[in-house]
Amino acid sequence: MKIINKHLEIKEFKKYIEEKELSRMIDKIVLHHTSEEDNSLNKYKKMYEEKGWKSGPHLFIDEKGVFLFTDINIQGTHANSANEGSIGIEMFGNYDDKLPQGKIWKNTKEVLKILLKKFNLEIKNIHLHREFNPQKTCPGKSIDKKWIFSELNQFNLFSATYPDFIRFDKNPTKPNEDSLLFSQKYPIFLVSDGVTQSHFSNGKYAFPLGAKKAARIFCLESLKILEKRFENLNSKKEIKDAFNDSFNYSNQKIKELNIEYGIDKKFNYTDYDWFDTVSVSGIIKDNTLYYNFIGDCGLAIFDKDNKKKFQTKDMVSPAVKRMKRLYPNWKTFTSDKRSLIMHRDYRNNPNLKGYGSLSGEDNASLYYSFGSKKLEKGDLIVFYSDGFFNHLKKEEFIKILRKRNRKELDSFVLKMAKEDHKKYGGDRTFISLLNSNIEESSLEKIEKDIIEKKNMSAPFSSSEEINRYLDSL
Repeated sequence: MKIINKHLEIKEFKKYIEEKELSRMIDKIVLHHTSEEDNSLNKYKKMYEEKGWKSGPHLFIDEKGVFLFTDINIQGTHANSANEGSIGIEMFGNYDDKLPQGKIWKNTKEVLKILLKKFNLEIKNIHLHREFNPQKTCPGKSIDKKWIFSELNQFNLFSATYPDFIRFDKNPTKPNEDSLLFSQKYPIFLVSDGVTQSHFSNGKYAFPLGAKKAARIFCLESLKILEKRFENLNSKKEIKDAFNDSFNYSNQKIKELNIEYGIDKKFNYTDYDWFDTVSVSGIIKDNTLYYNFIGDCGLAIFDKDNKKKFQTKDMVSPAVKRMKRLYPNWKTFTSDKRSLIMHRDYRNNPNLKGYGSLSGEDNASLYYSFGSKKLEKGDLIVFYSDGFFNHLKKEEFIKILRKRNRKELDSFVLKMAKEDHKKYGGDRTFISLLNSNIEESSLEKIEKDIIEKKNMSAPFSSSEEINRYLDSL
């Protein structure tokens, strides 16, 4: 049996996996435990060879990192019928009577996240050895899939971004100016929409990358600040301050971007206007969603029955309505005149009757909108740019987000854009999360809820049966 027998720290393993060229399809990860603390791989190699195996598990995890055992491009031997298309991971230790914790479990979680990303898998693609061999307790009686799911990520994240492919399919002079980003460490989520659409007198899009860069600056710079502070955010005020600081810093960086392009020297609100972006960001702590937004990016929350229970208020539409009331002949204005009025008189106006946007202007901070919402099991949270505003009114769209079906999503988005470009065809971006956290205090309550929901006539025969049912979800 040929083994690699090389030990890597987590950072080294991440680099190793990212650079690894793949020669076989992987559709699942199978978790094991060794039942022993001994991390001598040669002992396991000899044991497997005595069984006649030509390969073994792919990875062993200890407190210091990861042992490479069988090359991931070779089908391993570790999980009976699940050997094909799988990666086998062994945690050193016995977890029949206790949950893995400390550095062993921390390293295991990091390895799982790295592999999920590499193979484009979801948390549901992680399996327990005993699923394929009922005679085993592996990876330990104390471990079930519900616990693993909650440890890795209680939110089933699903995101997408689409350009305006109706107007710009043949002559794409305008890129998708949206940006999205989420943390790989913490439940932090950001969506930003670059909004400046300046045109030269010949109709050509003035600076096709400026607004896109502004949107990306917000996501990158805000995430750095929020990640750095996340562990020490222990109050609503601290979270609000962190949001404000991240918005302020991003706004300053966008100002520097405008200066870099020389917009400050040529500025006239039309063909030379600030690169700016509207944005929303969110943090989840203790099952509470905290958010901050500016402009017409926002978030919506739908309950387990897909009924909308909360949505942020768009800042831009009310400002446009006020403009139209002030200028009865608004429809006769040229696009340049509309832009002039919109950006000069309403963007970041200190009278608070306009709308906010991160343009580098100081008054943008007057329009930050902060809030929080307690989450419940089954809630669907959607962070979005305004291009998805009307989609959120469609129950079919919400159902697709809950199912997390990419093909259905693509088909639906294309159909709606073709049917009504004005409502559904612009740049659009979302990050959706499904709060699957189970907070019931006892197996009895879980059992009762399941029986009521499924209209079951008889209770489960044991707590093990309840856990098996939950594992199958």
